[in-house]
Amino acid sequence: MARRRRKSYTRRIYSRARTGYRKRKGFLTGNMGNIIIGAGYGAISPMIPQFIGGFTNPVVALGLGWYFKKPALMGIGGYELGRALSPFGNSNGGMFKGQGD
Repeated sequence: MARRRRKSYTRRIYSRARTGYRKRKGFLTGNMGNIIIGAGYGAISPMIPQFIGGFTNPVVALGLGWYFKKPALMGIGGYELGRALSPFGNSNGGMFKGQGD
């Protein structure tokens, strides 16, 4: 019977990192992953302090979309950013408060 060789330390670390990445990626894929991430964004965004004014929610949406590689969430972030930049007034207020509200 052939002797089994021990894997090198580098190979073990690489395999473990690859397994961890696959588990993380697999959990948040598909429709269920989109629902979980969207629900997390909806629950967390009101709790975050408004450090940068009306741009906090768009930045959070864009950041989560970029981190989890979700184009739909980046689209929502772009929409929210457009509403925050709009000078014509909306529910976010835009840059100029009091116009068209």
